[in-house]
Parts: sequence; structure tokens; C-alpha cells
Amino acid sequence: MDRIAQAAEDVLLAHPHPALRLVELLEVLTENVDRTLDEERLRRALESHPGRFRILEAWRRRWPSIAAEVAPTSAKGPALPRQPGAWVIALEAPPGPPAQTASGLRLRESVRWLGRGLDGRSQLAVGRWYAIAVAERDARRVIARRASSDEELPAGYERRAP
Repeated sequence: MDRIAQAAEDVLLAHPHPALRLVELLEVLTENVDRTLDEERLRRALESHPGRFRILEAWRRRWPSIAAEVAPTSAKGPALPRQPGAWVIALEAPPGPPAQTASGLRLRESVRWLGRGLDGRSQLAVGRWYAIAVAERDARRVIARRASSDEELPAGYERRAP
């Protein structure tokens, strides 16, 4: 495996989230691996290893009449152009002992596993996975914020007694 793909896999396996947006992965890799790396070169490196990475395009639904006007047509009807915001999933499970709690690891691996077997051509399936992945990120942020917050609660809220 080439240096870029290996570094991308290392980042994805070490990251607390099960998937990263392609641009997020690109930022990490340009800082640590190759400053000249661009999105197309990273995408080609990842696509050359289909057994190790899954790239999911972030589909955005359009009304059929608008899609027919702006998108090129094919035998199956209007084709939607590739949208920015692709997500990258490492297909291999992280090696070694987990660096997270058991519930956090279970959540991370569940989202990753759902992305592995997803039909990337189905806008509905990708849209549902996308919503799950974003919800997982938001949940982690809220939990981390609550765990590190010693601030006062807003007016009208009370802390529960243990």
C-alpha cells in the first residue's frame, strides 16, 4: 500500500469517529504526510484500495424537474453530479485495545459497519447513513461537553442528586 493510503488508514482507525469527510481527512494528511496532497490525488489513492476504504458520496435530493434541467441525462434518466462532502470509511476494524469506552466503541463500530454494506447508489440509504453519522458526531460532542463542563446550569434547571 502506498504512503498516502497507509497514512489515511492510520488516521481513520485512530480517530474517534467512524468516518471522516474527505476534506477533513485531507487536512490531517496535508499537515502530517504531504503538503502537496490535493483532494483528487487523495481520492485516487483511496479508490485504488477498495478492500480497505469505502467512499460514500453525500447525496443531496433534488426535485425531479430541477434535476432534469441541470443534470446530464442517461438511459436511466437524469444523473446527479458528484456532490462535495464525500465521506471515507476504513473497512478494517481498529487493531489493538480500544481507546474508548465500551459503549463509545460499540457506537463507533456500528456506524462504521452500517457504512460498509451500504448501497452507495441508493440516495435514501446514503442519506440515512449520513444522518446517523452526523448524529453520532453530535452525540459525542454533547457528551464531551457535559463531561468537561463545570458551568452553572441555565435558569430553571437543577442538578439531579445521585
